Amino acid sequence: MRLAILSAKSGLFHPNKRLLEASKGSNVEAFLLHPKGLLTSKDRVISYRDRGLHFDVALIRIGATINPYAMAVVRGMEISGVRVISRPEAIELARHKLLSLSWLHKGGIRVPESYLVSNKKNLGCAVKKLGGPPVILKATSGRQGEGVWLLNQISEMEELISHLQAHKHGIVVQEYIGGREVENLRLFVVGGRVIGGVRFIPKRGEFRANFHMGAKAFAVSPDKELESIALETSQILGLEIAGVDIVLSDGIPYVLEANYSPGFRAFEEVTGIDVAKCIIEYIKESHGVRL
Repeated sequence: MRLAILSAKSGLFHPNKRLLEASKGSNVEAFLLHPKGLLTSKDRVISYRDRGLHFDVALIRIGATINPYAMAVVRGMEISGVRVISRPEAIELARHKLLSLSWLHKGGIRVPESYLVSNKKNLGCAVKKLGGPPVILKATSGRQGEGVWLLNQISEMEELISHLQAHKHGIVVQEYIGGREVENLRLFVVGGRVIGGVRFIPKRGEFRANFHMGAKAFAVSPDKELESIALETSQILGLEIAGVDIVLSDGIPYVLEANYSPGFRAFEEVTGIDVAKCIIEYIKESHGVRL
């Protein structure tokens, strides 16, 4: 089986490096491809950097900032008969922070109360509906905590709405999930199975529980309820591989988002789980299966 790993990062980037390592000895011939190096036509991918290339499966490892060109390449791959993981529709849905929450809410998943706004007036209205500050402001797409802000005072609205370019893309205004006991979890889903979980503790003075923001990570064993929530979340969004972010507020779970191209360096370090191997084995087992 020939696997294309589509990524804007090099082979030194941890997930790419680990996926290439895991593919060796697994009867999987893996290629790391940058989308800009692909030459595509109306019906197929012709070559990569002037080399003819054929592959059976494409694993999309471009983050939430994936641009229209790369999305067109992904769609072209699918049209030409390549199995794409995850499908373009699922990627586009998961990368939009409000639309994905809307689908999850419709599917019965508990999510934070959220609004999409594009100007200061509507931002003020949304903040009021949420009961006033503190509230969370988010760009509609982003990764690793980028484009996420905590609004503590109404006076901060002007600066933040300008910084997030709300007039172009809109911004998500979301209730701040607090409580006496708050836990930030990520459950890793591969092919309809939760392979493990991690708890993140933000560094002092930081509200974002992201490893790249200095949060500490600890392995956890999610219970059946949390596993069910993570699996339902990935299923509703159509994601075969997902990092599902859940916050527990006094024991009550809220799904914050599902990342369709989750990093897993911290996950592998603290859990000892070989995530790359799980992904490669899943791709092998499901090769030729259209989900």
